Amino acid sequence: MFTFNSTITTLMHQSITALLQHIPNHHIANAAISKGSVGWHIDHCLRVINSIAAVASSSNPAEYNPTVNFAKLYVLTTGHIPKGRKAPSRVTTSEAVTIQSLEALTTRLQESVSLFENLHPNQHFPHPYFGSLNKKGAVRFITIHNKHHLAIINIILQKKVV
Repeated sequence: MFTFNSTITTLMHQSITALLQHIPNHHIANAAISKGSVGWHIDHCLRVINSIAAVASSSNPAEYNPTVNFAKLYVLTTGHIPKGRKAPSRVTTSEAVTIQSLEALTTRLQESVSLFENLHPNQHFPHPYFGSLNKKGAVRFITIHNKHHLAIINIILQKKVV
């Protein structure tokens, strides 16, 4: 299992831990709830974290240009992501999600959390809907995003169809 040796926010830790606890349920799906299985949702969240960490860690803090728009303000303030948004293809998979593929992403996750720990506060990444997010915004977004997918996972598991 994944271990945290970091000081990133407790809420982000909790959301990652909760995702990883659902790996044994990766095969469970319910098309009436979501097109993706439990494993797909975990895979997507891990890809998002890994992608954000990689992009932010290579960004120049001096080039951070904060942006404000309604979507960013709404999601980061309320902590709610409306359903039905399409995820960019770089953070989704069309392959079958397996325990092994999730373990590979989890191995990368350890490196990503370490990258987050060392980010300058103004290292950033371009979010497709929110514009530029710095370290604090990225951690907030990841926490909200994980909670959004955990809610979907929990609904799938309550109404599971194997």
